[in-house]
Amino acid sequence: MRHAARGSLDAPARGLHDTGMTTRQLTIEGMNCGHCVRAVDRALRAVAGVERVEAEVGTAKVEADPSTPREALRAALEDAGFTLV
Repeated sequence: MRHAARGSLDAPARGLHDTGMTTRQLTIEGMNCGHCVRAVDRALRAVAGVERVEAEVGTAKVEADPSTPREALRAALEDAGFTLV
């Protein structure tokens, strides 16, 4: 079953220290349980440049190096059975 995710909002990460990371908010279709959340978390953390992932059903917030291509995130999700919309 193919899952789908939508949109990505790239914005500089905010915090006490400028980490130089970019925060991307992803909407992901097909995530309907805790297992899906863990699968998405694992898939996104495996992408080079990803420093932090906060996943919950339907969404994921990813903090990554700005040079991390969106297509790398999309490919990781597709390999895990989900789709970035």
